[in-house]
Amino acid sequence: MENTEVQDINEQQEQDKYAATALVLKEKVAALVVCDKETALLAQSIEETAKDNVKMLTEHMEPVISEAHARHKKLTETRKRLTEPFEAVAKEARQKRLAWDAEEVKGAREVWSCIITDQKKLFKALPTSPFMPDLTEDELEKLCTVLKLKKHAASLKNNFKLAGVKVISKVV
Repeated sequence: MENTEVQDINEQQEQDKYAATALVLKEKVAALVVCDKETALLAQSIEETAKDNVKMLTEHMEPVISEAHARHKKLTETRKRLTEPFEAVAKEARQKRLAWDAEEVKGAREVWSCIITDQKKLFKALPTSPFMPDLTEDELEKLCTVLKLKKHAASLKNNFKLAGVKVISKVV
């Protein structure tokens, strides 16, 4: 037999011995009627025997319990050290998912716009553009305001083609 098996058998025998002693003392105290000095001394003797057994059991089991506690503590710390990175990843993923969910609750939508990338090309292209027929030079300059171009870009999206202008979209 291995050493641990022998220890387990010995430990079980020790536990059985204490259980049998406890049963005998329980029967004695149950049958005891204290009615004089002699029975009072018997009660005191049973009490002291029971307390002695508690003390012996505590002393006997304390090293094993302390060792088990230390092992438990070490395993708990190891588990914590190993699980913390996973918990951090899960937390970050959850936060990102919730942030996205919150944006969807706000009714996220795609907004189209444009930016002027080359004003000279734009001015050359406007007179022939279907978006701006028959515009004077002053009107062309007014048209440079991003507001009008953004309006066309927003309605036509990727179909808005004009030299010097880049159509962009973003989710808001």
